[in-house]
Amino acid sequence: MNIVIHNEYLRPLIKDSYTAKDIQAITDLLNQHKSLEFPTIEGRGLFKAALSPVEDSNETNYTGYDNVWVRDNIHISFAHYVINKPETAVANLKDISSFWLKYQHRWNDSITGAANVDNVMERPHIRFNGTLLEENEQTWSHAQNDAIGYFNWLYCKLAREGKLEADLDILVLIALYQNKIQFWNDEDNGHWEEARKVEASSIGAATAGFRELNTLLDENPSLLESFNAKHAAKVAELSLSLEFATGKDLVQFLFNKGHETLFSILPFECRTEGSVRETDGALLFLVYPLQIVTGSVAQKIVDDVVEHLAGDYGVRRYRGDSYWMADYKAIFNEESRTADFSEDIGSRDRHFKYGTEAQWCIFDSIISCCYGLQVQQAPSAELAADAYKKQIHFFNRSVGQVTGDDCHYGPWHCPESYYIENGKYVVNDVCPLLWTQANLLNALIMLHQSISHVSNLPKLQPYVVPTHYNVTLVPGLNSSLFYGQVSISLTVSETTNVLIANAKNLNMSSASVVVFRVEPRGLDAVQEWPKDALTHRASQKAAEIKYEGETVTFVFQHAIPATSNIILHASFQGQVANEAKGLYSNGETLETLFESGNASLCFPCWDEKSYKSTFDLTLHIPQELSASFITDVLEDKTVQYKTKEMRSLKFARTELISTDLLNFTIGNKL
Repeated sequence: MNIVIHNEYLRPLIKDSYTAKDIQAITDLLNQHKSLEFPTIEGRGLFKAALSPVEDSNETNYTGYDNVWVRDNIHISFAHYVINKPETAVANLKDISSFWLKYQHRWNDSITGAANVDNVMERPHIRFNGTLLEENEQTWSHAQNDAIGYFNWLYCKLAREGKLEADLDILVLIALYQNKIQFWNDEDNGHWEEARKVEASSIGAATAGFRELNTLLDENPSLLESFNAKHAAKVAELSLSLEFATGKDLVQFLFNKGHETLFSILPFECRTEGSVRETDGALLFLVYPLQIVTGSVAQKIVDDVVEHLAGDYGVRRYRGDSYWMADYKAIFNEESRTADFSEDIGSRDRHFKYGTEAQWCIFDSIISCCYGLQVQQAPSAELAADAYKKQIHFFNRSVGQVTGDDCHYGPWHCPESYYIENGKYVVNDVCPLLWTQANLLNALIMLHQSISHVSNLPKLQPYVVPTHYNVTLVPGLNSSLFYGQVSISLTVSETTNVLIANAKNLNMSSASVVVFRVEPRGLDAVQEWPKDALTHRASQKAAEIKYEGETVTFVFQHAIPATSNIILHASFQGQVANEAKGLYSNGETLETLFESGNASLCFPCWDEKSYKSTFDLTLHIPQELSASFITDVLEDKTVQYKTKEMRSLKFARTELISTDLLNFTIGNKL
């Protein structure tokens, strides 16, 4: 994917690596040109979806983007929360709540069945007139469980942090309503307000909301009591059957049901026959900001979007998206361009030509934030560095999308998307879009945090390179501890008196180094080192052993000269894990899982994939046990270890491999 830069004034500021000062310079320039300005509707805490790029211009008013969309407003409010302006988010949430409570009959009638929820206009409205705080008469696709979920999520998040006093009336209504429509099975219009189907992105947003509400109630006993009382009163008021003993039981049920259904659909957006969609940009929001999806599933979502939806100008919402397809303005008049196509998407899709989807500007910044989360959560410095590069790449793409002088609406805007007009990608008529601005603001903050995080990561010395390990381990099947010794052959190309290796939860009992070759001066270069009387080799014990994060530093009194070959000897003790990482027990066997920098839970090493060495492994185990390794047994004998006779298995030397590929198993029958 290329990085297309539209604004020439930003071009010199877009780099492959950044300092905090660099990010501040970009932020200052964007603020100077009002690219990150978020004006609220006069007298309200609400935001229009888009601004008119030119004052007093009616050129883009036809889009209807001067209305309030709940979803967009929550994303904008979250960005203000991130930049430590929670009062802006609180004002926004209160106004949305006031609007919904003003039309409380929508909720009540949906819950009791008096309303026909198949008619989306009878559901609570998601798009409304923010100036008057009134519903619009225009037919719109209001079946948007994701929008309600976003509100619930941020509302409860701020309440948990004491930034907002929760109005339990709206929270009880949300729970009863989402239960009545069975949001986990409900065919809604989703993020893109199109044909109704069961969508993971909607279920995930709703589930994230109930996760926050559930936690809010768990953390506040008095609030829990009030919530249960409000729930009971509402059930009685609406003459509902008592389906759950308490309101808290209902919330827990909704979270469990949503979570179960969500992960039965992921990583797809929709698995319903006739509506299957494998990849959708909306799924990214489940990773960030909602963080309802983590780990390998989150990575799969990001990877799929990048592989299948990313283009040079932005990211497609999904493959086959006909909204702002090529020559959209020539195909549709103003009245129909942003009309509600949810009941007749085919009338728009029939004009679509494959590969001509609009490329949106709300996603690259979110992908950058997804990688930013990986930077902060990476189990090793190597993985953090890899995620950091990707974070910067997608950050650069999002900054590059800011309009330049050639934009019809002028420079310094954050557009909704770029679409093809007469064979050329240009900005669509929704410019600037406040949701795009909010996401870019989040990406700026997240990258600033990553810069600080990466600068504090323990760093291995690039001039110290391992070539061979001789590892001896003494694990017991019924013991939580294991012991070991390692001798690591290293080449040192710069003079140093410290050696830094990866080591996690290991206690070093001793360490020393032996020099066996120094070029070109030979052992004259280490005249001050103690000499071994038998081998005449120069060696020294570590004067100090220091632990920092996931590394251990061996400090030596005498410097190790440049261009030397040494052997680092270390004795250590470690802990057998009860989860699948490092050396762990599954009850019947001891096994290893060294991926993601976890070999350093078992022995000190250079635990990054870029370092490849050969390995000799010897295991001292109880006589009745056996073991397997990635190579064959070379020697099987009995040895005395302390006061015990043990079985010693020495395995054949490996090929040049990285530490993550080492695996061994110890058990009764292998």
